[in-house]
Amino acid sequence: HRETMDAGCRVAWDHCYSETDELSAIQHAYNMLIDYGYEAFQSECQCEPIRDEGAVLMPSSEFLKAKQSGYPRGTVPTDCTKLTAFIDQQDNLLYWMVVAWSEGFTGYIVDYGSFPDQKRSYFTLETARRTLLWFFNKQLQQPMDQEGALHNGISRLVSTLATRTFPRAGGGGQTIDQLAIDTNNGKRTVLIKSVIEQSPHRASILASYGRGVKARHKQISQWQNKPGREKGPEWVIDRPEGQSIRQLIYDTWFWKKRAADALALALGSKGSLAFFKEDPERHRMVVDHIRSNKAFETKDEGSGQSVIEWELRPGEEDHLWDCLIGCMVLASICGIRRAEDKRPTRNKRRKKVKYL
Repeated sequence: HRETMDAGCRVAWDHCYSETDELSAIQHAYNMLIDYGYEAFQSECQCEPIRDEGAVLMPSSEFLKAKQSGYPRGTVPTDCTKLTAFIDQQDNLLYWMVVAWSEGFTGYIVDYGSFPDQKRSYFTLETARRTLLWFFNKQLQQPMDQEGALHNGISRLVSTLATRTFPRAGGGGQTIDQLAIDTNNGKRTVLIKSVIEQSPHRASILASYGRGVKARHKQISQWQNKPGREKGPEWVIDRPEGQSIRQLIYDTWFWKKRAADALALALGSKGSLAFFKEDPERHRMVVDHIRSNKAFETKDEGSGQSVIEWELRPGEEDHLWDCLIGCMVLASICGIRRAEDKRPTRNKRRKKVKYL
C-alpha cells in the first residue's frame, strides 16, 4: 500500500534517506518526526520553527488554514443543531463570525467577516479604509458622527445576521439561535445596550462581557446563585435590575483554552473546530488573529489554584479570535455540551408571600 500511503506527500530532496533501512525520503521524514518530535521536525526539516506558545501549544498556521470541513462558505453541516453568532465592536469597524455546532462540541466556522466589508481577504484595523463613518457618510450619503455610525452599524449588522437563512447541507435552512455583542467597552457600553434594547431581535441578543479571571479570584462557576441567574461552565447570564436586556459574563481565558484544544484536534474528532472550504490563504487573517495570543500558567500560592492566562502579542490583532470564543460560549448556553460538562442551571425567582 506504499502508493496510497505516499499520496499527497512532497519532498524537496528525493535522495535524502538512508539506503540501509529506509526506502524513500518520505519514510525518512516520518522517522525524523517520530524520533525527534514535532517541534524539531518543523524547525529542522520544514524550515518553519514553531514560536513559543507558552502553556498552550497552538497548531501551526498551515495546519489551521488547511483544517477545512469540505462544506462551502455559509453552509450548515447536516449534523449541526445550533447556530451562534458574535459581534466584536471597534469604533471604526465591526468583526463578526457565525459557527455551527453539533453534539459533543464539534464546531464548524460557517462564515466570518467585517462590517463594512473590506472587499479583500487580509487587512488590519489600521489599514481598513471602508470604515463605519465612510460607509454612512460617503457610501450612503447619510451624515452622522462616530457614535451615530457605530449605533447604525451595529443595528444594520444585527439585522443582517438575525434575518439571514443559512442553507443546510441536507436541504432546508437554519437561522441563528443565539447572538451576542461585545459590550465590554467603557465609553460605548451605554450606546451598545441602547442598540440591543431598541432591536426587534433583542430576545435572541446578549450583551457580552468577557473577562480574564485570575488564579487569586473566585472562578465564575463559584459565584453565588441569584434569583433569575443562569449558570454554565465559567459563564453566567443575568438581567440587570431596571433593564430589559440580558447580560452575559464569561471567563475568556477558560474558553480560549477550550478553543485552542478544539483547534488542535484532527478533523473528524469529536469536539474539534474547522473552517469552511476555501483557498487556505483566504483564511490567513483569521488564523493570524487566532494565533495572536500567548498563554502562560499562573498559580495563587494562597489557594493553590492555577489558571492559564492569555495576552495579546504586541502589534497583533485578535478580533476574530474573540468572535470565535464568543460563539463557543453561546453554544454552551444553547445546550451544546461535552460529556464532562454539567447542565446549565437557572435559579427561579422566589415569590414573596404578602400578608394583609
